[in-house]
Amino acid sequence: MAVTVILILYVTTKFFKTIDLYKFLVNGYTEDNVRLMDQDIIHIPFYKTRVTVGGEVKRPGIFETIPGDNLQQILDEAGGFTDSAYRSAVKITEITDKEKQVADVDGKDFASYMPKGSDSIYVGKVSDRYTNRITIEGAVMRPGTFELTPGLTLKQLIQKADGLKEDAFLNRGIITRLKEDLSPEVLAFDVTGILNNSQPDIPLKREDKITISSIFDLKNKMTLVIQGEVRFPGTYEYKDSTSIKDIIFQAGGFTEAATGKRIEIARRVSNADVNSNSTEIAQIVQVDAAKDLEYTANNFYLQPYDVVIVRNNPGYFTQKTITVDGEVMYPGPYVINSIDEKLSSIINRTGGFKNTADPSGASLKRLNKIDIQTEIKTEKVGKLAVINKRDTTVSDSLTKEAGKPYDVIGINLEEVMAHPGITNDLILEDGDILFIPKKNQAVKVRGEVLFPTQFAFQQGQSMKYYIDKAGGFAGTAQRRRSFVLGANGNARRVKHFLFFKSYPEIYGGDEIFVPKKPERKGLDTGETIGISSAVVGLASVIIALLNNLKL
Repeated sequence: MAVTVILILYVTTKFFKTIDLYKFLVNGYTEDNVRLMDQDIIHIPFYKTRVTVGGEVKRPGIFETIPGDNLQQILDEAGGFTDSAYRSAVKITEITDKEKQVADVDGKDFASYMPKGSDSIYVGKVSDRYTNRITIEGAVMRPGTFELTPGLTLKQLIQKADGLKEDAFLNRGIITRLKEDLSPEVLAFDVTGILNNSQPDIPLKREDKITISSIFDLKNKMTLVIQGEVRFPGTYEYKDSTSIKDIIFQAGGFTEAATGKRIEIARRVSNADVNSNSTEIAQIVQVDAAKDLEYTANNFYLQPYDVVIVRNNPGYFTQKTITVDGEVMYPGPYVINSIDEKLSSIINRTGGFKNTADPSGASLKRLNKIDIQTEIKTEKVGKLAVINKRDTTVSDSLTKEAGKPYDVIGINLEEVMAHPGITNDLILEDGDILFIPKKNQAVKVRGEVLFPTQFAFQQGQSMKYYIDKAGGFAGTAQRRRSFVLGANGNARRVKHFLFFKSYPEIYGGDEIFVPKKPERKGLDTGETIGISSAVVGLASVIIALLNNLKL
């Protein structure tokens, strides 16, 4: 056995005892557990020979050996084999005077093989291979792995698996079998013929895999789809004799907004005339169902893959709320009381304007609802901008517009309240925010002027007056595109006719904005060379034509 020697000496230098530590540490023997005394010296010498044990043993590691230790003793010191160890042989790597060599030691030789110093012993793992396994799966009562006993046949295996399930497909089954070169092949059989002995039984081989399908495995999963005003719309499994009320019941019943009338069922068409220009591709059926889902004998039964659509009750409305802020008597949220309630009506409901209100500056903010048409336009403009990389102004504008939470609608509330019901008396929508500001006696000038600031409103003065007060246009100003933004959200620009300019009239609370000239991008080296080449080529053509004319 592998031994570690420990020498214990008294202070008189008298040798006392040699101890085998492996007996104590590995096997738990305590007969050498001597009592130490003052001035004892414990000497642990260098090892003489040792081996390494790895792989499928319970305690892999490095072990010391003494002359006479065999392979079996070393394996025992390593705790023996694990459950998955390959026990028929052990691989040993030996170190000779010049190089390494490999030795395979059979199990019968473990007790007689004497490992040498520095040997590496490796215990492999048993291979993942069965000598007598067969498998049956599918529509049998007890699918799984079975023992291949001598002479076992297919019918006997089905009986071992407690027979077939009721949904078994009886016309065909398959056996997946390995050839001699381990390539797979498929053998088909008649399940009914095997069971009633009208077909010869099939002897089974190692690793055969028998598959008997269910009739449902050979069909598409049949479903029903329900959409619209039910609590849980979606796709449901089709079951025989499912009625229209049954599928609504499975979907959680009607919502409050649903109507039981004009429920639409779209049914697949399987025998359409493909040569006709008016071929029907879906059969549409309309039925009515009581919303109480009460059981009745008269039911409309569905077919596989039907699509059921439950419509919204046209007379059902949820409350829609708008907000009125600013200088009215009773600001706050208001519920729209009719589908066509207008601005003038809601102002009357608020108690009218305060004395400090400026109706001319009122504005209406409406939720930005991006419809499909807007998305299509944005996409098309984006593609054009990619083609023309120099001008992305329109694309950027549409992108910003799509990202805005609200649209600001310019309104003339003074005119609306003077003449209720006119065209400008807009119909309100859910989420609208109507704001009536205080009277503002200031005009703000922003953008490319020398001194952007605010000025007191002067009745009758035009836009040019306030720009002059702000120091006039800056050198970077784009004068022709200057505009005025009214307090109500309306924009007014400078009008040009020949050499004449017409500046818009200014009101209290207006903002004058002077935009900046866009930066001009110079030509890069490639573009300069390209233009120069074209000019030189054109000049050459002109010279050649002139020479021809002289001739």
